[in-house]
Amino acid sequence: FDSEAMGDVPKRLLLKALEALWAQSEGEGRPMGPMIHPDAFRDSCVCSVYERGSNGPRLTRRWPSLVDFLIEEDKLEADGLIYVGGRPKEPNDVEHLMRALMEQARGATNIITVKPGVVIAYERNHATNEELRANGIRVKEWDDSYLDMLGGPHCSTSPLWRDAA
Repeated sequence: FDSEAMGDVPKRLLLKALEALWAQSEGEGRPMGPMIHPDAFRDSCVCSVYERGSNGPRLTRRWPSLVDFLIEEDKLEADGLIYVGGRPKEPNDVEHLMRALMEQARGATNIITVKPGVVIAYERNHATNEELRANGIRVKEWDDSYLDMLGGPHCSTSPLWRDAA
C-alpha cells in the first residue's frame, strides 16, 4: 500500500477499488491470473520442528504444512477443517490463496453460529459459504449493506444472557 502513485488513496478505498477491478474483470470473462508464480509458494507452508541441541536447534521433523502437523499430533481432525475460500485443489494453490485473501478481506470469517449447524454470514463470500454448506452447515446470508467494512454478523451480536464471572 505504500506507493507514491497511490499515496493519497486511503487503504480501505484502495482495497475496494482492487476488489471491484478483480470482480469486473472476472465477470467480463477476463480472468486475472496470479501475479506471483506458484513456485514462490512451494515451501511457504512447510512446518519444521526443532529440538534444542547442545550446538543449537536441531531439525527433527518436517511436514508439508502446519495443518498436517496439527492433524498428526491429534490437535485437529482432518474432516473438521473448513477453509476460507473453499478447499484448495492442490498444495500451495495460488488461485485459492488469492480467493481466500479476497474473501478474508470481505469478512468471510466474521460469522455467528445461531444454533448447531446454522450460521449467519455475508452473502458476498460465495466460496466460503459453499464450503460451509458442503460440510452440512446451513448458511443464512446477510446482504452486503449490513455493517459493510465495519464488522459483520459476529461483530454485531451480544449474548442475551451472560454467566456470572
